Amino acid sequence: MKVAAVRRVFFLVVPALAGCASLKPQASGEDFRMGASIAEDARAMPPYPAKWLERAPVRLEVCVEITVGERGEVESSRPLRDAPGCGMIEGEMARDFDAVVAQTVRTWRYMPSLLCRLVPGAEADGSCGNALERAPVPVLRAYRFVFERRAGAVHVGVSEADDR
Repeated sequence: MKVAAVRRVFFLVVPALAGCASLKPQASGEDFRMGASIAEDARAMPPYPAKWLERAPVRLEVCVEITVGERGEVESSRPLRDAPGCGMIEGEMARDFDAVVAQTVRTWRYMPSLLCRLVPGAEADGSCGNALERAPVPVLRAYRFVFERRAGAVHVGVSEADDR
């Protein structure tokens, strides 16, 4: 049985990595390339839960961590409550917003993230361009969804969880 280690992407914890598409590898002779979102401009956004249209705050944030598998599919998701602004709703409202976010992110797809073994002496640059071997790896990614009601309309936006 093959056991794959999940490479964590700490968008919430390491500010120096904010907005990065790739990370420096942990071991020399390795490189890591973060898989890009497929159809990022056209990816689905969660609907605003209808029963909360008049009762929810005018603006609220819902954060989620997703596990992206080796083939780029979203394997699982879990709500994040410990990031700034992410724990602002509770109870039934939190469950309803978490549910629409979870249903949506499961439809997202990514190019596979790669952990690469480099040609001896090659520098890691986040592209895996000088790789002898490329292995797809699962990764964790975090996102912040912002649900807003403005001028009688509902707006939903998303960003990496550290972008505010």
